Amino acid sequence: MDINLVREKEATPDIAEIYSDIKQSLKIPWLPLFFQAFAAYPPFLRFIWNHIKPSALTEQFRIDCERAIAAAWLLASQRHEPIYKHEDALNNDLTVDDLVDIQTTLEAFNYGAPKLLLISAALFRAVGGLTIGGGGNPELSHEHYMENVIQKIEIRYVDESQASENVKRIYEDIKTTTSAPVIAPFFMAIANWPGFLKLAWDDLKRLINSPAFTQDKELLFKFAEEAADRLAYPLKMGYDEMEAAGVHEEDFENIEEIIKFFASQIPAFLLCLVKMRLVTEDLLEVERGEYAA
Repeated sequence: MDINLVREKEATPDIAEIYSDIKQSLKIPWLPLFFQAFAAYPPFLRFIWNHIKPSALTEQFRIDCERAIAAAWLLASQRHEPIYKHEDALNNDLTVDDLVDIQTTLEAFNYGAPKLLLISAALFRAVGGLTIGGGGNPELSHEHYMENVIQKIEIRYVDESQASENVKRIYEDIKTTTSAPVIAPFFMAIANWPGFLKLAWDDLKRLINSPAFTQDKELLFKFAEEAADRLAYPLKMGYDEMEAAGVHEEDFENIEEIIKFFASQIPAFLLCLVKMRLVTEDLLEVERGEYAA
């Protein structure tokens, strides 16, 4: 599998326009990695986004995303052991303001990750030529106050090339432990607070390859596959459909591998995000919601 990300700053005007539409439609201030990976194949990116977008704008999609994040919170909370105290924050140069800023950043990713979970499950099922969805409720989603709040959150990244040696070591450990060739955007955003990144990653690493974590990932993905059947508009990605969209046949195999890779990773990303939010609450030593963004 070859993953060649097309970063926002490197995108051609036509790809940049799709990127902007993705963020605006999904109501998130960050660009998911798998769209950046698909942008290496522009006809495919256009094809999937044109077919996914109408369903992503529906009320049914929003409801299923809310159910997915609720399930992730339930699973992560059941496994969570509050091992960190406020003293750990002080020892890592983290103020209360820092922790609130971290929670705000995590909220932006927590809001978008369930959407990626459902989309990745739909792509995973459709890539073999199955027709996914098409019978769900096409009612458009109503505007929610939280969407406007989330979209205004500023996300800053610490790129691998610009990271300190300590952060680079954590990045390498993340890639090795998760078997991922790229660093998820939320890790690069949280790296603005290296002390918290270390605490959170130490907490995650204890669980990430455990049987319980694997089981939770499988449960989340099963839910996402069921939700994919409730998409309002059909999605089919057989060879005929992709050839008609202008996707080169020699690219099919790698595209399929990329889809499978992200389908295996995104449930873990969602659980990691929730776990990191739980760590901030341990450090703040307050009831959930008091310092909510």
